[in-house]
Amino acid sequence: MTEPTPMPAGAPAPPAPAPAKKKRGPLTIIGIVVVVLAILGVAAYKFVLPAIAESQFKVGACINYYPPSDTPTTTNQQISVVDCSSGDAKAKIIAVLDGKTLNDADASCPANWEAAAESDKGLLCLVAA
Repeated sequence: MTEPTPMPAGAPAPPAPAPAKKKRGPLTIIGIVVVVLAILGVAAYKFVLPAIAESQFKVGACINYYPPSDTPTTTNQQISVVDCSSGDAKAKIIAVLDGKTLNDADASCPANWEAAAESDKGLLCLVAA
């Protein structure tokens, strides 16, 4: 019998075998994608959509509501911005006053205002569209 040849002193040890790669199943990948999409959806709902909605209520925009002059109250109607050339345009915003209410309209709206509406964006000073 022949004896194995000893390794010379100071020689590097043979490399260790590479660890076996763990395969991810298709369900794991689908789960990760669903979680990422859910996070992006929540972020859009919380931050992007409110910013877009708030920026629409600005001076020069038209809305689908013109308050009756004999009813100085808030409306339960959903006020939304519409194209000024459409038949739905009832009023044009001439001022948006944060933190103001309908009671402040006489003192706060510009001189040419005709009506006011209170929304979650603040006091909207309006003229007929």
